Amino acid sequence: MKTLKILYIIFILITISSCRQSTLTKTGPGDDFFLDKLANGNWAGVSVNGNTISITGGSSEGNYTLDSTIAGLGGIYKDDKNNGDYVIAVPDGSNLHTVKVNEEEKNAINGIIGIVGEENALGVITGIGTSGESTSVDDVVKNANVTDKEKEKIQEYLDILNGKESTDSYQKYPI
Repeated sequence: MKTLKILYIIFILITISSCRQSTLTKTGPGDDFFLDKLANGNWAGVSVNGNTISITGGSSEGNYTLDSTIAGLGGIYKDDKNNGDYVIAVPDGSNLHTVKVNEEEKNAINGIIGIVGEENALGVITGIGTSGESTSVDDVVKNANVTDKEKEKIQEYLDILNGKESTDSYQKYPI
């Protein structure tokens, strides 16, 4: 009986010492992950050189320099002509999705991504790009878990995009 109590005490001590918090931190992919993925792609009409992207054809035609990245999964590029245009580029499998926006629209997209989370950034870009003339909240949030209050804020951002968005501002470049 005494041996059994000692074994229980040892078991409890081992269990307690093994249940302490880990010092590991969760990280996402960095900027290099996106830039490498984009640079290694063979996108028709798109060439990448370091942090510069050149697009030929369509409404996004021009040269752009990386402004910032979205969770290491996509990039926001600023027009080299300094006319306030941006292109958001997100590789998705064998396609590169791009959306041409101005600074206000870029900030609206960043606001939406801030609400739905960077892990849902691809869904935001494809939802905005493929929805045509008027983007709805449901097109953008898809699988993101958002509250009704967050949906209202997203709708405010979409009002900015819907007021200025044209159907050819979104392009898909196959590999």
